[in-house]
Amino acid sequence: MSPLERWRNYFSLENTFIPIDTDELDLICCDTTTRTIGHIGIELHNCVFNSHDLQLLRQSIPTVQGMKVQVNFNAELLNCIWVKNPVTQEYLQVINTDPATNDLNSAQTAKLSEMRRQASSTNATLSSQEARERMIALTAPFMRAKTQTERRRAFKLLGIIADGDLDQKASSQKAKAAEMRRRSTPKLERDTKPTAILPPPTAAARQHSAALLEDEPPPIFAIVSRQVIPLDLPFGTGEQP
Repeated sequence: MSPLERWRNYFSLENTFIPIDTDELDLICCDTTTRTIGHIGIELHNCVFNSHDLQLLRQSIPTVQGMKVQVNFNAELLNCIWVKNPVTQEYLQVINTDPATNDLNSAQTAKLSEMRRQASSTNATLSSQEARERMIALTAPFMRAKTQTERRRAFKLLGIIADGDLDQKASSQKAKAAEMRRRSTPKLERDTKPTAILPPPTAAARQHSAALLEDEPPPIFAIVSRQVIPLDLPFGTGEQP
């Protein structure tokens, strides 16, 4: 396809149909993945989604397909997911069965899961609700802090900001501080380079320089009619040819 045809194809006028029901936008503007339906439902982003209709769908799917279904989800709000029926191509809405995570995003649920794993490593039991209350209690002092660094630490504990984002922010702050130090340094001091100290000339070098000064200067040439004619004129006499 030529560039002109590609341009006409992408920018041609066409009829765009908008869904009548605005709730369909929640399904259209979602991420898509595939999951297996188990006896407890579908596990996604440390949450469990299950319903009676989902289990009926699990029983109706042939085993040759491995019970893999398409799942649409909103990573910013894990209150429900949409499961696509591979036979009828219809979507089934399935709610989040955990009230402690049904209003959180994927980053926050990941942080809750990490806190529960840390508690289980010490043979302690921590529910999702207890982990959420503990996380809120830990971040409360940082949220009231005046500096942006402390508030970003609270966002990290909440799971809103990943560790990589904090590392990138820290590196950018270091680069900005280095640039400010460079600009505050005077230009002459910044651009001055150390000069090399040359050794004094030897006696042979001085004699060679004196001999070059005593030699006669080279002749001056004039170009006339494309011929080179030497002019025996001494330097500094001011004589004309």
